[in-house]
Amino acid sequence: MGTRLRIGVVGLGGIAQKAWLPVLGAAESWTLQAAWSPGKEKALRICETWRIPYADSLDALAAQCDAVFVHTSTASHYEVVNHLLNAGVHVCVDKPLADKLSEAEALVELAARRHLTLMVGFNRRFAPLYRELKGRLGEAASLRMDKHRSDSVGNDLRFTLLDDYLHVVDTAL
Repeated sequence: MGTRLRIGVVGLGGIAQKAWLPVLGAAESWTLQAAWSPGKEKALRICETWRIPYADSLDALAAQCDAVFVHTSTASHYEVVNHLLNAGVHVCVDKPLADKLSEAEALVELAARRHLTLMVGFNRRFAPLYRELKGRLGEAASLRMDKHRSDSVGNDLRFTLLDDYLHVVDTAL
């Protein structure tokens, strides 16, 4: 086998730990090169648990990675992804790509100009149970969603729709 892809992770919160690190850590076709998160103390604990080297900065992480998965807050996506693309790194960022359409368009344009891959990750899109459900449903004429985790519905409707319920729409489409 040739050189393995060097993967980095930015943001080590709940989604990274629950949905991404188990998959990224188990694959053999790449190596988890480094991780970075704004809260250093927590990041060091998580890096130790997952046996991932901790990078002292976003620049240090970018310098040693071919591609980076970004799992930070939506409000920080533009700044983090812009930084990584300018460093010449391919990026997969959790949905949504950015907080504003103009920022999302600028990131897409930057990735194209730099000839880099920029992917928006929907962590449920390729999950086996979601794929099976979508296969059974076929074309949806309407969609109804019941949410039973009341603690996940924020005061900000825009945040709730973009950061949570968007998965349902993505699955239905």
